Amino acid sequence: MNMSIDNIEPIQLEKEYLDEFRQESIPPQIKALAEAILDQALLDIVNNDGREAALYWIEIDNFDYLFSFRNICTMLGMNPYVIRRAMRKEGKTLLKKGFPL
Repeated sequence: MNMSIDNIEPIQLEKEYLDEFRQESIPPQIKALAEAILDQALLDIVNNDGREAALYWIEIDNFDYLFSFRNICTMLGMNPYVIRRAMRKEGKTLLKKGFPL
């Protein structure tokens, strides 16, 4: 069987990529950047400074770029659906608890 990238479905490539890029294999600098992006989105939502842009970012459910909300949650070992709901409804409480760490 001849395997080429043309024969692989895009969703399969995404899954294989994310399987390779799990929390254990993430360089500390990338993990720190992902945490900082998630922290900034939460601050923007809570402080209303950039709230609309941050809400838009967390609502987009895709893997199109490395630092999408879904990918960041996956990299940090978090459930994106749970985190999304919490960021929308319990933002101030999350800040008090030291979210995301």
